[in-house]
Amino acid sequence: FLAPALGGFLYGYDIGATSFVLAMLRSSRDPDTWWHGFSMWEQGLLVSALSLGALIGSHIVLVYLAKSVGRRKEIRIAASLFIVGAMLNVMSGTIFATTRVGPFGLGIGIA
Repeated sequence: FLAPALGGFLYGYDIGATSFVLAMLRSSRDPDTWWHGFSMWEQGLLVSALSLGALIGSHIVLVYLAKSVGRRKEIRIAASLFIVGAMLNVMSGTIFATTRVGPFGLGIGIA
């Protein structure tokens, strides 16, 4: 019961955090920053990367991990992937890893 509830909580929390980031991206207070001027397509990619990662991660769990490694190891693998995705979001210096790879890894970890 706890693992699916935690996954749902993390998914909702990350969606809320993404909406805050999008509000920062749309503000024009600092036009000289690197995140200013995201196109609508890039903003949509930022939001959908988490859902795409969750979709692919749930497919991986359903087809490969659930039967081969068991439930407990699968939860450990998912937690490790979530941590790696969070670290990419926080510590990355490139825009690609922060806005595309990090949320994708978070989505796989949430699944």
